[in-house]
Amino acid sequence: MLHLRVDIDGFPGSRAPALPIPPGRRRGPVAFALILHLVLAQAGRQPLISWLLSPGGRGTLWVRDGARSGERAKGGVAMLTEVVVELENRIGALADLGELLGRNGVDIRALAVLSLAKGRALAHLVVEPADVAVRVLHGNGIVPRRVREVLVVTLDDEPGALGRYCRRLAEASINLEAVYLSGERDGSKELVFAVSDLERAREV
Repeated sequence: MLHLRVDIDGFPGSRAPALPIPPGRRRGPVAFALILHLVLAQAGRQPLISWLLSPGGRGTLWVRDGARSGERAKGGVAMLTEVVVELENRIGALADLGELLGRNGVDIRALAVLSLAKGRALAHLVVEPADVAVRVLHGNGIVPRRVREVLVVTLDDEPGALGRYCRRLAEASINLEAVYLSGERDGSKELVFAVSDLERAREV
């Protein structure tokens, strides 16, 4: 079952529960999402369209305000989008993926790849623009395992900084689903956090 969710400031029904779309009637909502994306873009907004997929073919077509993506929050925290893709564990698989995204103007801000059983691997990519990345992947027969917003957190490069931040998340009952290094900036470390409660984690 596919659902449609709109998360645009000032849009009627924004942030309401996602609406179920019956099988065979997806063309209309998909067209609506594309038209809304175009209208908002022409108005100077930065809308994003994402497919949030789950096992069994269920998922959500999510139209949201891209102005929130990559914005800096207090304490050196930014919100970006992570795309999780399953790959063959073979020579050149990551090169193929990187070249595909690069040809279409997609920047990979952070990356972590994990080996799975039976010759497979799982790539976690923080990408910009995320809607272009998802569209390109689908157009080339690659269905992301997951698309979600993540936090990119800047921490001081000193002993205990990671522990202190993770302790604050734990005390707020926020679970860590994935953590990996993004890079360095001005002597600090940037890390990607996928968490169980994104909105609460932004306030930590």
